[in-house]
Amino acid sequence: MQDTIEQIHEASPEQGWDIYDGPSSTYRRVPPGRYTFRLPTILTSDTEAWRPTAAGHLQLTFTATVVGGEYDGEEFRYTRFSTRPFSNGKGNFLGKLIRSLGYDGPVPRTDEDYQRIIQSLANHTFESDTDWQYRCKGCKTTFYRTAAEAPKDADGNPLTRVDCPNGCLDAEREGQPLAVWAQPQLTFPVSPFRAAGKR
Repeated sequence: MQDTIEQIHEASPEQGWDIYDGPSSTYRRVPPGRYTFRLPTILTSDTEAWRPTAAGHLQLTFTATVVGGEYDGEEFRYTRFSTRPFSNGKGNFLGKLIRSLGYDGPVPRTDEDYQRIIQSLANHTFESDTDWQYRCKGCKTTFYRTAAEAPKDADGNPLTRVDCPNGCLDAEREGQPLAVWAQPQLTFPVSPFRAAGKR
């Protein structure tokens, strides 16, 4: 069974999904694709970046910034990777992240190992595939997990905004339907070692 985006964004008790409202005048929603990102400096003592998930797995939360290309400087806020094991028991997404950042050392065995490695990789770049996900902040329901699943416009392009299919209303807009916006997400970091044929 293929692991899904939920394994990346396994929410912690303190963190929700309500990170995107309507677009600002300067915001550009990055289309699904493969981009280069930069990892910020993350200290092992940063309690905002390192929090356990609801299931007790170590989870890293940070802002991934696009480097180069048309969307240079755009931010993917609240990017999350955890040590929740893959369904086949081989690895996890936080391990995939450090590999994509160029780490080729011993496999981390403890939470402290992961934290130490991430701190050592500050300002390194990595590649990752991205997609859109549509989750209503009213009823907390994810309706479309990829842009391909979302409703399309007349030209066949995925809509960036849909009304909540469950009928949630926007209290701030006099009872109009609550908007569900496409949320850009990192989906799978790309290992440079796999491309080089090492593993």
